[in-house]
Amino acid sequence: MSDPLDPQQSKKNAAFAFLQQNDLVNARALYAEVIADNPRDGKAHFMLGVIHARQGDLASAEYHLRLTVELEPGLAPAWLNLGQVYELLRRYAEAESCLLKALELQADLLDARESLGRIHFATGRIADAIERFREVVDKAPSRIPALSGLITSLHLTGQMTAAYQFGMQALSSAPDNPGVLISMGQVCRDVGSLDESLQYFHKVLQLVPGHPAALLGETEVLERMGRTDEALARLQPLLPHIDQNPDVLILYARIASRLSLDAEIIGRLEKALEMEGLNFRSREQIHYLLGELYDRAGRYDEAFAHYRSANGHTGSASVQDQDPADAIMASVGTANFASLPRADRAEITPIFIVGMPRSGTSLVEQILASHPDIYGAGELNFISVIAAELGYGRGAFTPDPETLRILSRRYLDIIAEHTGGARFFTDKMPHNFLYLGLITLLFPHARIIHTRRDPLDTCLSCYFQNFSGTHQYTRDLGRLGQHYRNYERLMNHWRRLDMPFMDVDYEALVEDQEGVSRRMTNYCGLDWNEACVRFYESGRVSDSASYNQVNKPVYKTSVGRWRNYEQYLAPLREVLGR
Repeated sequence: MSDPLDPQQSKKNAAFAFLQQNDLVNARALYAEVIADNPRDGKAHFMLGVIHARQGDLASAEYHLRLTVELEPGLAPAWLNLGQVYELLRRYAEAESCLLKALELQADLLDARESLGRIHFATGRIADAIERFREVVDKAPSRIPALSGLITSLHLTGQMTAAYQFGMQALSSAPDNPGVLISMGQVCRDVGSLDESLQYFHKVLQLVPGHPAALLGETEVLERMGRTDEALARLQPLLPHIDQNPDVLILYARIASRLSLDAEIIGRLEKALEMEGLNFRSREQIHYLLGELYDRAGRYDEAFAHYRSANGHTGSASVQDQDPADAIMASVGTANFASLPRADRAEITPIFIVGMPRSGTSLVEQILASHPDIYGAGELNFISVIAAELGYGRGAFTPDPETLRILSRRYLDIIAEHTGGARFFTDKMPHNFLYLGLITLLFPHARIIHTRRDPLDTCLSCYFQNFSGTHQYTRDLGRLGQHYRNYERLMNHWRRLDMPFMDVDYEALVEDQEGVSRRMTNYCGLDWNEACVRFYESGRVSDSASYNQVNKPVYKTSVGRWRNYEQYLAPLREVLGR
């Protein structure tokens, strides 16, 4: 027990009382007096470091906290606070070392795990960030900062269902939290629920008028909807800060590219790359934008240099992509496929549009969804979820008939709530080509349209597309070529199983849009409708990466595009054998 008459202890008690009252000035003065009398009082250095950090004096905070861990190396909160100071100083390696030491001393420090999550995110180690944020949320399900970090990280890696679920969990605890509302707006935006996305951003702006992130979110949704003038008007309050805020600049660049302001924006984007402290995600997006702008200007060497830089950062990968083609072919073999059970037919008919990304799947969907009898449901991930549930691709695939019936009905019932009574709907998840064996069993009445495009054009377009953390194979031309070869092998496997699907070649579609569109509607069992020719007038907003292109009439400039970059494609051509 401390001596109540000890003047040093009395000062510490008084200083702590001031600190509890948030009187940082008097608390700091008293702790400074304690240290003046006893320079080796580690706990006083710790308290003084905490006070300096709260006052924003990070240099002084670092000084006192470093002294603390030298004098009191077993004090876990000191390592935690020193790590958080380094985090604020963006000295991430030192921050991580301190935080790991804090956890070594005290494993239940959730603040340390949360800080590590933020550091991993800031340095592009998104899979590690997800792991750390999950550790916190598992212990504290209502902890909003960790939930927000988890939602953002899952979103960035394309795990939209999980991101949405954790978003709803966060909203149940904090329905008016601007950060959570903005995260939900971003997730809804990127799954194509644009009206719902706008509602989240509007709510933030009602709670906090002029909130910059909400303004940016609302602007981006309007831009995706093709409401360019409205988007630019919403962005106006932020334009004075355009050269200091890369997020504003990036969004302005997207809008400006629609308004033919390329020359102006190229200079600003190039200058932004020199901005001190530019994070990896903003740098990546700027390189993609510059690649697109230089490509449009016919400056192909400069375009490819920027695309190569954009793809050079692979830290956002959640895992290395493991191609499942061999496992699927072994699981769904040729020997007994014809005898496997099928689910019952249903009144509503799905149209699955599959193929490599950037092969024309979005264009095909936009054409078909313009037909009054077809509802365009966009990119749905239900099939991959069902596949995981059934163990598809993991050993011999022998599904139970009743399970197939239940899962088929569950999927169709979910979609039927949104179709407005349409008899057909599209599911345009390109990589559903992996699950054609399962789709045939679940929906024997389904129509399957397989889009094909010149392999070099397809792969180059994938390499040039900002997939925001998903499809990591697209970042390397050699891996991209191998992925394409595996896709080809799997599609040939489905052909050997006499699986019913229609091939649509992108080049034929842009050459004779009406003719190919008529064949597609006929294959689906529908009468022809002229709206399919004028698909760009439908007002439908695509939720895919091609949202801008598919709202325009068909154009042929993307055919043979790879020739502009022929000198750079040796690694791709070698793998493809072309």
